Amino acid sequence: MFRNIFFNIILIAVVVFLSLKLYNSLTKPLSFPLESPQKQTSPQQDKKGDGNITNKNKEEMPGYQVPDYQVIVQKDIFKQIRAERRLEAPPPPPPPPLPAPRLIGITIIGDKARAFLEDLVTRTIKAYGINDSIADFIIKEIYSDKVALTRGNETVEVSIVKVKTTDERGIPKDQRLKDQRLKNHAP
Repeated sequence: MFRNIFFNIILIAVVVFLSLKLYNSLTKPLSFPLESPQKQTSPQQDKKGDGNITNKNKEEMPGYQVPDYQVIVQKDIFKQIRAERRLEAPPPPPPPPLPAPRLIGITIIGDKARAFLEDLVTRTIKAYGINDSIADFIIKEIYSDKVALTRGNETVEVSIVKVKTTDERGIPKDQRLKDQRLKNHAP
């Protein structure tokens, strides 16, 4: 017990010192002002004479500071301006342009030319002349093997495509011809 007496004395001194500090902080009066800054009077009062200090008078007062709690009270937390800003989503990209129609056939009789085009959206085949429109395209020229289409500043040339034909049984014509050749050459 006597060998730790030095440590005990130091611990008792620390406890006494901290308890005195605690006592002083508890008995010390609060440093908040007794009157709010708006109710304090000064020799220069506003024109109404009701005792309120104007902003000009506040600036002239030496060492005047608005307490932190007063700043919070003066702000309105329910204002609509304080609503969260919503970031607007960028506009969606424009839809891709419709594909060019498929050219099935061309007929030219004298000075009249007709192009048979298949609309890839509706899957219908119709005859079109020069300056007719199909799927946002306008037919500008009809040649013997292709058609020139325009959409805005874009010009597209469409060539004739080979169309698969079927017979009454639903068999493609090319397949039927191959089958007949195989039968004819079989021993």
